[in-house]
Formats: sequence, structure tokens, C-alpha cells
Amino acid sequence: MAMTNVQEMSMNGEQPPAEYIVKESKFGSIDSSPPLADEIPIIDISLFSPLSPQYSEQAENHELQKLRSALSSAGCFQAIGHGISDSLLDKVREAAKQFFALPVEEKEKYSRAVHGGAEGYGNDVVVSEKQVLDWSYRLTLRVFPENQRRLHLWPQNPNDFGEMLHEYATKVKLMMGIVFKAMAKSLNLEDNSFAKQLFGDQSLMQARFNFYPPCSRSDLVLGVKPHTDRSGVTCLLQDKDVEGLQVLIDGKWVRVPIVPHAIVLNLGDQMQIMSNGIYKSPMHRVVTNGEIMRLSVALFNEPDPETQIGPVEDLIDETRPRLYKNVKNYGRINYECYQRGEIALETGLTSHHLNEFQKAKLASQPKPLHNPAQWSPPSPRWIKINVDDTEGVGVVFYDEAGSYTGGFNRKISHATNPKMIELLAARDGVCWELNQHWQQVLLESDALQIVQAIGSLNEEIHGL
Repeated sequence: MAMTNVQEMSMNGEQPPAEYIVKESKFGSIDSSPPLADEIPIIDISLFSPLSPQYSEQAENHELQKLRSALSSAGCFQAIGHGISDSLLDKVREAAKQFFALPVEEKEKYSRAVHGGAEGYGNDVVVSEKQVLDWSYRLTLRVFPENQRRLHLWPQNPNDFGEMLHEYATKVKLMMGIVFKAMAKSLNLEDNSFAKQLFGDQSLMQARFNFYPPCSRSDLVLGVKPHTDRSGVTCLLQDKDVEGLQVLIDGKWVRVPIVPHAIVLNLGDQMQIMSNGIYKSPMHRVVTNGEIMRLSVALFNEPDPETQIGPVEDLIDETRPRLYKNVKNYGRINYECYQRGEIALETGLTSHHLNEFQKAKLASQPKPLHNPAQWSPPSPRWIKINVDDTEGVGVVFYDEAGSYTGGFNRKISHATNPKMIELLAARDGVCWELNQHWQQVLLESDALQIVQAIGSLNEEIHGL
């Protein structure tokens, strides 16, 4: 796939070539002006610290309730009271603007293509022939651990760039220490339940300076494709004037407003895994502007690739079985899925703990995938129903220990209608927790009833 320079095309007002055109997506069409998000609250994180002059136990509890509500639904919030001065935030934006305004040959000194690796300046790395490219270019730098900085990729112009980035990232890291504790407290966990995986000496912080040039056909391209973040938590400093970030909430795109000097905190997949699905990693994207450039600066907090992450044990019990298996180097999994247009959390990361005996047992059983209504699952304790726009409904069965025992997929026309799924749930007397991508069912009746109901669903759908 030939790479065309986004900046040159933007300056010349050229039509975007085919590799940038967004095809039909299950996440909806491009809309630059959906409604503003009411579900993304402003949270004063200074109220989580007893050292704050505004602190009181009542105020902290109020903000903790807002935090839990936001992270279990929208998966993000606007942070104020973060202790980072307005002047430093403006300095970060200005440094980014100055770097991207440099001549192309100056920026190319820091090019990923020249130096290799994931860090440096450039466009998307092409990993698939079918890949749709983002209408943007970026400067990506590892900030922590300090001994992993590739300082030859840190711009020398503006001349205080390195000093600025170090100061900003250090202050964000302090802020995140407070947020991780608050997140744990909101779930009645020990203070370090998340921090010990995301905040150790070898935990990573990656900075990404994003530049979105104007596009003559902003209705055809995206600055960033729909995706969930690989991180534990992402801290985003938005453009001061130009909107562009959108989040998918309840199946609909909403605009994230600009709140002066707030930092947008959104959860990444690794926090959804660690919270055992209680907290959500939101699907989001960036639209382009037809006339005005936009920039943003993101800091990604994530564990060292060799650190194994998984659900916090205190969040696993009989009423909420383990939803995800333990995993290492999740960042690579997420990136490859992103470039293929897939969602990493839906590609084999659910908890399928099979020992050799279980594998042999499953291999010896008939595979009744064709007609699930004729199959009686082996002693299921609970089931998870996955809904996909193309495949219909998939049911996965788990036993008392949370181990995978079998499942099936069945293509059912229009089976993704959430209202229909809710009606099915009500009819069979089960307790549902609804999420935009999947439904988990805690059984109050025989799982076979659900299997049979889904098996006969095709005839009922058209009457709804």
C-alpha cells in the first residue's frame, strides 16, 4: 500500500486517496456533529486527596459515586482539580503546534521509518492490505521508565520540548496515582489493587502528539478509526478550540465537549480486564475538520509488557465469575486488532481456562453447532451471549469454576436488536447485565431454556 503524505494533501486541498476512505462500518457512518455527551461528567479529583483544602469525606464520597457511575457506563470523564497549571497545559499545546509546523524535512529527522520501531514521527504502520489509514500523523515517545527513553527521537525544536514533556508527564503520573486509588476505593478494593499493576517502577507511559490536518472531504475520512485503547488509563489533553473526539455510548456516537484546562481520562482495555468488566473501555474515534487543523496530546499508562494482568481476585465471585483470562503484552494484541478493524477484547481474551482433561472431554463430545436446541450443555452455571452484527448470536457455557464447557454460534437475522434480547431475557426469567457489545447472563433457570429460546428466535423476530 503506497503511503501518501497527509500534510501535503491537506495543504494542496487534494481529495483523499482510496486507502484513507472509510468503508461501511458496524460502528456507524461518519457524523461530525452528533449530540454533545451528557453522560461524561466533570470530576474534581482534588477531592480524592485529604491534603486538598476542599476535601471532606462527604465531598469525596460524592465524587467517588460519580466516578463509579461514569466508568461503568461511558468509561471516561473530564478531570479538573488535577494540580497541573493552566500555563503548563498551554505550553504543552504550543510545543506540539510548533513541532508540527516545522518543515517536513525537519520532522523527518525523527521519523519512525528512518529509526525503526514504534516510536518517532509518522503515519500509520501498515499491517494489512485492507487497512484504512487515519487522516493524521503523530509523534510517539516513551517517557517512562526514564531508562527506556529514546532521546534521539525527542525534538530539539522547540528547544525546551524535552523539559516540557518531562514536567508534564511527571505531573500526570502523580495525578494518576490519586486516580488509581480512587478507582479502587470506588469498588471497595485495597488502595493499590490497580496501582500495583499500572504504577510500578517498570510501568509504561507513552506520549502521543496527534496532528489532524484539514481534509477537503472530511465526510469520507477519520482522524482516528473507531477503537478502544490498549492502555490501563489514557489521559488526553484536547485542542483548546476545535472538537473532534467522539465516544460510542449505548450504540450512538456523541461528541466530547471541550472543557477549558480539563484532562479527559478514558479507560483502556487493560482496566476493563482488571476490573473484571465492571469498568468499561469505551469505543471512540476522531473526526476531521474541513477547514481547521486540530491537535491533541495523549499519555497512555500501561503495565510493562512482561507483566501479566488479569481480573482483580476480589472482583471475582459466584455472582460475577471471571470474564477474562490473564494476558501479557496486551498492547501488541490491541494494536494488531485495531489495524484489522477488530476489537481486541472480543478476540479470544474471554476466560476459557481449559486443562488437558477438559480439552479431551470437549473433543470427545459431539459438536452440535448446527442445531443448538438439540444440545444439552454439560452442567452450566452461567452463560455469556455475544452479539455480532454479522454472525448473529453466540452462546458460551461455563461451569461452577468459571471454566469453558462449550458453546455455539447461530446466524439469526436481526438478532442484534437489544430490545429483542431484553424481551427474551424477561420471558425466561434471567438477570441480565447489558453492554453495547455483549450480554452476560447469570442463570436463575436452566440454561437449556435459553438455548431453546434462541433456537426458535428466528420465527419470532419478525413479529416483534
